[in-house]
Amino acid sequence: MVRSGAIVLLGLCACYSPPLADCRIRCALDDTCPHGMTCDGAKYCRTIGNNDVCTCNEGDRRVCGSNRGVCRTGIQTCTADKQFGPCEGGVQPSSEVCDSLDNDCDGTTDEDPVDAPQCALTVGVCSNSFRRCVDGRYAGQCLEEYGPNYERVETSCDQLDNDCDGLTDRKNVSVLAAASTGYELVGLDGGYALAVGAGGGTSWSVQLFDPSFAPLSPPVSLGASASVTHIRGIGNGGNLAWFVWQTGGAVPPVELQGASVDLAAPAAAPTPLTGLRQPGQLGAVSVGARGSTLVAVWPADGGFGFAEWPSRSGAPELRFVVPPQARFASAYEVGLSTQATTLTFAGRYFTDDAGTSDLGDGVLALGDGGSSTKYVATRAALLDTGSGVKAVYDGFCDYALLGFTCRRSYVVTDFDVHDRITPATEVRVNLPGFLSGSSAMAYGNDFLAAWVEGSDLYIGVPTPGLRVLNGGKVPLPGVAYGPTRSATAGGQFVGIVYVANGVGQLNGALVCPF
Repeated sequence: MVRSGAIVLLGLCACYSPPLADCRIRCALDDTCPHGMTCDGAKYCRTIGNNDVCTCNEGDRRVCGSNRGVCRTGIQTCTADKQFGPCEGGVQPSSEVCDSLDNDCDGTTDEDPVDAPQCALTVGVCSNSFRRCVDGRYAGQCLEEYGPNYERVETSCDQLDNDCDGLTDRKNVSVLAAASTGYELVGLDGGYALAVGAGGGTSWSVQLFDPSFAPLSPPVSLGASASVTHIRGIGNGGNLAWFVWQTGGAVPPVELQGASVDLAAPAAAPTPLTGLRQPGQLGAVSVGARGSTLVAVWPADGGFGFAEWPSRSGAPELRFVVPPQARFASAYEVGLSTQATTLTFAGRYFTDDAGTSDLGDGVLALGDGGSSTKYVATRAALLDTGSGVKAVYDGFCDYALLGFTCRRSYVVTDFDVHDRITPATEVRVNLPGFLSGSSAMAYGNDFLAAWVEGSDLYIGVPTPGLRVLNGGKVPLPGVAYGPTRSATAGGQFVGIVYVANGVGQLNGALVCPF
């Protein structure tokens, strides 16, 4: 009879070592195992040096997979290496595609499908954009996919390519008209109206463009049938643009005519401004707009002519206005601000000895009849801005002693039309080089200047506290000629039209001023 103690001694004897089945002995509660074995992470005793983890006993079976989405459960069988094999007899997850099914079985349908085609626009803010899967189909065109900074027509100056055309804060130059003998540009909230003359001024047409200078319709006749001079245009802050012009040349009778065009009806013929015809010897007309009311002024005997249109097609109110200076004889030049709050005039006085003398430029505040004789050039772009009234013009030359170099400059004159005593403030903003065809427009609370020099377009705004313009240069695909015309279409971009190629072709450029 063998005592139990002898059995223990036999187990510890080095000469007797029966094989111990791998993954058949469970670890003790304190994770100890027989001599020569160690406890693995699955709580099985393993031969020392065997780093595999026992997950099962050979032949064990278990349910695998899930019944979520398109997936179905299967069976896994434990193999000889103590690992469960592949899930068999079920449906396993696959890559998500756009088919209204949960292919990857994560509880969400058609999210981030691997077969999504790339959107049509691939640069700028549109880069890495893919078409969106909607109800198992890909949407016809990308819109939301391009993100919050995408703009179909770029109008933001934010150092981003918002319309994804490869250009940041500018557009390619567009050819707006093949040839012209004169032109005028008006900016509206949703686009531009461009009047173009041809055939020596005997034929004028107007064409409407969207904010990207894409034509909204073919040109339509403006209704001018005789020689046109001094055409001017203005917008009402909405969809309506007015054009006013003179016909008949320099020899009386000269008539004042006009028409309105509506951005909402781009192919419609312009509406004539009935009742405007005013025969006589007219000088250059100037126009402004107060909301939906058009105002036009022109030089006339004893003062200047003044007309208002309270509606689109109503007959204008025509009258003569005499500046409240004693013995005023006539005005020979008149300028009106953009919002028709102020005008400048130059004319002649009757003197005490029955002669006449020149009258320096004066300023008249419309509405209260007050005026002053502050010097403000009538040829200026008279701008109503958020900070007051500004007159912007060029033409001052500083000649060097040698070389006779003429460097032109912008002159910005700030003035209060209601202040009869304080003179206007003149500031010269010096610019390098020669200005050709400069123009100015109200921009925010200040102004923007545009001009061309050779094959470069320049734009600039005043730098606060400094007598310089802060802006930039835009290279053009050829030599440009003045005069320029500048306007906005309700966004931050500025549209500038200029003559190109020396044959009257009109080009348009869309740029940011900063």
